[in-house]
Parts: sequence; C-alpha cells; structure tokens
Amino acid sequence: MKLDKENIRYMIIGRSIYLKPITKIELSDEYLSWLNDPILNKFLEVSKCPPTDINGLADYVNAVRSKRMCEVFAIYDKKIQKHVGNIAITTNDVSSGTAVQGCIVGDEFSRKRGVGAEASILINEFMFSQSHIHRIQEGAISQNIDACRVLISMGFKHEGTLRKAVINKHGELCDINIYGILIEEWRKMHDKFSFILDSYNIKPIE
Repeated sequence: MKLDKENIRYMIIGRSIYLKPITKIELSDEYLSWLNDPILNKFLEVSKCPPTDINGLADYVNAVRSKRMCEVFAIYDKKIQKHVGNIAITTNDVSSGTAVQGCIVGDEFSRKRGVGAEASILINEFMFSQSHIHRIQEGAISQNIDACRVLISMGFKHEGTLRKAVINKHGELCDINIYGILIEEWRKMHDKFSFILDSYNIKPIE
C-alpha cells in the first residue's frame, strides 16, 4: 500500500471541519466501504468497478491524483474527530484559470450536517484567494437532484448539460449537468457564508 505525491503541506480549517491532504492513514476499511456502498456510489465514476481491498483503494486514490495538478483532501469532522469524506480539486490547465472539484461524504451523520457543502466552501475560498484560478467547475449527474440543488444554493450557475455522457452501474446512459462559479460571483457569496468563512484559516503542516 503506497500513496504517491504526499507533498502538499497545509491544512484548511473551517467552522466544523478541516481539510488535510489525504495520506495512507486515511486508507481505511471505512473509506473502502463508502466506495462500495450502493447508495453513496450511485453517482460516482468508481461505482462500476469499486476497489475491494486497501491496496485497490490506494491504487484508486493514486489514479485520481495522477491527473495533472490534482490534490485530494481528507475531510475531518471536528465534532466527532474522524475522517468523514474527501474533496478533490483539479487544475488540468492552469493557463485557463479553471479548476474542477468533486466531493464525497461517507459518514451519514456528517452528511446530514452539511459537511460536504462546507468543504466546497473552504475549497472555493482557498482556490480563489491562494491561486490564479478565476472559475471553479463541478459536474453532477442530472438524476442527482440533491447535488444539483446544493450547487445552485452555493452560487454555482448551471452552464450546460453533457447529454448521455456517462454510463452508470446499471449500464444506462446519463446526462451530466455542468455548474460553474466565477471569482466575482464567489465574492458576492461571502456574506451568505460568513458563518463559515469567519473561521477560515490555513495552517502549515510540519
């Protein structure tokens, strides 16, 4: 079991969670169970062939991180002091100024507390304030109504739909809705999310 690229050395701190670069410590049986849960993985790319053991999980995470300029952050819930999910941010083309994010929250208790939304808020603030990124994008399978609704509530705009772009685990062709938010749009959301952003902080990791 080995994780490549363990070289990002900062923690992003919020109100009820903090984000840290994923390491082999987070490669647990519980994380493995999230990717094999038919409800959780219903709308994930991994759902057609999820890893079945810890070595497979390491291979899966490495494959995600092998994409140019991709980092996967583990989400830790401060209330229960445990790893509850992950959020990934990818900047395939830095010159374009666009980053793509994706998130999974495996712990049901944390999911009900809006941990995924807070993780996205922290990543948005981090990318817009600490890089040259001016647009963040996220895709959601059109059938995933809850995810689409959350993205809209966070200020993302529905920019279009990729028709029949992916195949789900049942072999059905599905549409992907593309959502995006620009840096100037994000700044207008600061007041709405001040209850989270007031706690925003970046802490170097020794």
